[in-house]
Amino acid sequence: MDNNTQTQMDVDMSEFTVSVSVSRQRVEDLFTLGWRGSYYWCRFMASTDLPAGCVSYPQVLFAGGQLIFREKDEGSDHAYEPLTLDRAAVARGLQLMQEKTLTHFANFLHGREDETTGDVFMQLALFGELRYG
Repeated sequence: MDNNTQTQMDVDMSEFTVSVSVSRQRVEDLFTLGWRGSYYWCRFMASTDLPAGCVSYPQVLFAGGQLIFREKDEGSDHAYEPLTLDRAAVARGLQLMQEKTLTHFANFLHGREDETTGDVFMQLALFGELRYG
């Protein structure tokens, strides 16, 4: 192996991508904490595409439905920009937690999450970024 090959290997091995599987129950727990933790900026508006047999909001997400929220300080209950939480948003929120807020993500993985962790998840899932402190 020459020096150019070794250098290329070093560059390729400097970064790793790690996938983590999270159970449905853990996501439901995080969502519940997020619901409570985001009270100061987020308001629940509606559930769309409510699948038959769903008795809780987390079940709506796993059955392919959507939950609609809005920012409390934006518009009114009749005129607002809807924030849609669905399976894709949940996946995005978890991915962004892993990429951008590793401490919160680690707390979640180790069962040490709280309402702040849930709030971070909700913001990342709905906005793709943290907007509130």
